[in-house]
This record gives sequence, structure tokens and C-alpha cells, in this order.
Amino acid sequence: MNQYKAYILIATILISLSIFFIIKIIDDSSDLITVAATQKLPLVIENKNNNDIFINNEKLGPFESKNINLGKDEKIIITNNTGTVIIKTIEKIYKIKLKSFEVVVENGKN
Repeated sequence: MNQYKAYILIATILISLSIFFIIKIIDDSSDLITVAATQKLPLVIENKNNNDIFINNEKLGPFESKNINLGKDEKIIITNNTGTVIIKTIEKIYKIKLKSFEVVVENGKN
């Protein structure tokens, strides 16, 4: 009887650990699944300036952020940058200090 309880305990622990890792893997890959389904790359653009910047002629105030989904061969134009603009993607964080620049997704990789 004691062996049976030990087997049940070990099986419960293994099943619990398996469920934990399955949930973690699904959670980590959910962003990639969304990108594959929508064919759009989610970006977070943060204005780290004391001045307004313009994203496709829309004002983004100082120390504000904006979420944008950018599809293949679509572009956004950022102007009036006097400090640093941070662009976050799923994989990387870019810190840009150019006055005006474009962000384009080409062939799904850049």
C-alpha cells in the first residue's frame, strides 16, 4: 500500500511539472503564433525625448509609448526626434537617435 502511495505521489509531481512546462512553452510562443497568423509584426515605440515626435504625422508626447502592428512592406515614418526613440519587437530592442527615419518590414525578416 505504501508503494502505491509513493507511485501516486511521484506521478502527480511529474504530471504537475509537465503541465507547468507546457503552459510556459505555450505562453512563450503565443507572440510568434500571433505574428504568423496575422502576418504583422507588433512594435512598441517609446518616445524618450522631452519633445513630441510624429509617427506617420500622429503626435506622440514625451515619454509616451504606442503599439503598432507593421505588415510586410508597410512602413512608418518617425520625424521630429531630438533624443532617443526606442522600438521594441518580439526579439530585439532598438535605440535610435536619428532626427527622422523610416521603419520598414521587408521580406518578414528586417
